[in-house]
Amino acid sequence: MEIAAMIFQYPVLGALGGVCVAAWGLVKQHNLEKWVNLAVTAWEMYAPQAKRGEFKKERAVS
Repeated sequence: MEIAAMIFQYPVLGALGGVCVAAWGLVKQHNLEKWVNLAVTAWEMYAPQAKRGEFKKERAVS
């Protein structure tokens, strides 16, 4: 039974890896700057005491 599970596992993991590679290609293809700006704006609303823009962007992206 373990061999059958292992035989099934590798193609599933390969397909999942292919989906991840395809998704990463789509993410890189499209400009995601607007989502970063949205995250920074949300962080500014959440933590208005953070005054430096670099800090806010770093915290929003992480």
